[in-house]
Amino acid sequence: MFVESFEQASLRELHTLAPGVAAVQLYWSSGPAPDPAGLTTVREYAIGIGVDRSMLSGTLVDAAHTTGLAVHAYTYGSTDTLADYQAAFALGVDGVFTDNPDQAITARDSIPG
Repeated sequence: MFVESFEQASLRELHTLAPGVAAVQLYWSSGPAPDPAGLTTVREYAIGIGVDRSMLSGTLVDAAHTTGLAVHAYTYGSTDTLADYQAAFALGVDGVFTDNPDQAITARDSIPG
């Protein structure tokens, strides 16, 4: 189970009250992308970040992983193709928000390594 929020203060309080809960810091698609240098701060209270797929880049995924954070991309729906999912998994994302988990699993399993 993950507890996700766009609000840093809420996740920090959650971490204080229940440090074992897996928190994920979400980022608005209309806001700034996560700052790779600031991910160390996020790691103080969260185990991962959730970003709009338009924010995805190899640099961001690598920076998050170097900091010890998982990366989840959102949102994939019925109009997305296998290639859309494969593009995210090829960048190294750890998971996706989707209405079609079967397609996500097929895409994830098709990526070597």
